[in-house]
Amino acid sequence: MSQQPWQSYWQTHTTANSFLHEYESGEGPYGVIADYWSRIFEQFRPETNVIDLGAGNGALSHLYLRQFPHPAIGKWQNIDFAHIHCETAHACVEHIQADMHALPLSANSVQQAVSMYGLEYSDLEQSMSEISRVLVSNGQLHCLLHHPESIISLQSHITINVSERLLKVDFLSDPQSLSSMTYEQIKLHCLKGLNAHLHSVDINAQEDVKLIGQKVFNILQFNTSVVVICECLQKLAAAIAAQSQRLMQQLEAAAQAKSFFAANKHKAQFVNEHSLEVLTYNDRPIAYAFSGIK
Repeated sequence: MSQQPWQSYWQTHTTANSFLHEYESGEGPYGVIADYWSRIFEQFRPETNVIDLGAGNGALSHLYLRQFPHPAIGKWQNIDFAHIHCETAHACVEHIQADMHALPLSANSVQQAVSMYGLEYSDLEQSMSEISRVLVSNGQLHCLLHHPESIISLQSHITINVSERLLKVDFLSDPQSLSSMTYEQIKLHCLKGLNAHLHSVDINAQEDVKLIGQKVFNILQFNTSVVVICECLQKLAAAIAAQSQRLMQQLEAAAQAKSFFAANKHKAQFVNEHSLEVLTYNDRPIAYAFSGIK
């Protein structure tokens, strides 16, 4: 998978995760996820070395430090292929730009490996083998991976569909086509087009149209220069396309996880002990939850 969409995302976002939700809230499916990790963190012993694979801006290290504000672990290394620019949450935490398929770590040097919606963006056979290499004997891997039928995946399908439809309208597909219009004409044209799309999609997709519509409205509200409006719409279209690409990669990652576990390939590196379950909220999948002991 191309890393560019995520590279650009993490360079311009400071949130702890890509879904703009705070796992600390303890509400809904994100509360279920926070509870899962709380149980895992309880197992970490003093002086433990932890790696978080596909860590992004470090959502898991933030969760861990909220639970243990005075950590006794040795170090926590957030590893991501993207260059991450964020403040270090604690002296024991560091961010490393690296490939999960070739970790810059010595063999038998890590006690705990974790990942939340990150590992499945790699080639799972290669990355699982690399994790096994760096784990000590009886070292553990705990990870949550995207599920094809999860709430996140279902929403991704909706958002991708809305994005593809809106990117075909002229004020996003070719903003320069508006350059011969007046400000008032552009405003009327854009709002009329957005309103038409709002009433043409299913009710579960209307929120996505409204979110994009709000961004268009903000551009029109704070700018009256036709040149500036066209430039802003061009940037918005690029951002929508990049988001759509990230969501398509998320769906690919979920599909890979499904086939990987269905073929029992996870057993190759964790022969001593392993468990696989589906984390749910209101009887709907949230993620695959895999734990293995080397």
